[in-house]
Amino acid sequence: RISREIHDDTTQRLWILANRLENLVTDNRSSITPQIAAELGTIRDITLDISGDAKRLSLALRPGILDNLGIVPALRWQVDQLKDESGIECEIAVEGHQRDLSPDINTHLYRIAQEALSNIRRHSGAKQARITLEFKQETIKMTIRDNGTGFSLKDINKLSKQNKLGIIGIQERARLLGGSVKIDSRLNRGTSISIELNG
Repeated sequence: RISREIHDDTTQRLWILANRLENLVTDNRSSITPQIAAELGTIRDITLDISGDAKRLSLALRPGILDNLGIVPALRWQVDQLKDESGIECEIAVEGHQRDLSPDINTHLYRIAQEALSNIRRHSGAKQARITLEFKQETIKMTIRDNGTGFSLKDINKLSKQNKLGIIGIQERARLLGGSVKIDSRLNRGTSISIELNG
C-alpha cells in the first residue's frame, strides 16, 4: 500500500510540479531575467530527480507480487522496471522444474537481484543484462550477468569496503541462508554474480 501511494501519488505530484515550473518559464520568458529562468530550470531538474528517487523507493519496498505469485514473476517485474528506467535490455530465464520456495528464500533472492540490478543501472555502463534462475534438485541458483565495463577482481575487496557494489549485502544475505556467492568480472567484459542456496 505504501509503495503504491508513493508511486501513484507522490511521484505524480512531483511530476506535475516539474511541468508547472517548466510552463512558468516558457509562458513568462519575456518578463523574467535569464538568471531566474535558469534557477527555475534547476529547481525543475531537482524536482524530477526527487521524483525518480521516490519512484525507486516505491519499487524497493516489498511488492505484493512476491507473496502472491512467487519469485519468478517478482524478478520479471524487476527486469521490466530496469528496462523502463534505464533502457538496458534485460531478460529472465528459468531452468529446471520450478517449485515453491520458502518466504525467506524468496525475500533474499528478490533483494539480492534488486541490489545487483541497481548496481548494473548505476555503475556498469551495460547495454544488456540477464537473470538466470536454476531450480536444481536440492538447491536454487540465481545468476545475474551484464555486458558492462566490469572491474578487476583484484579491486573487489576495496570496492566492497567502499560499498560500491553492494557485495557485502549480497554476501550477507547468502550467508544467512547457508548459501554461497561467486563473482566473476573482467574489465570491459562484464560481471557475473551467482548465488546458490539450499531450497
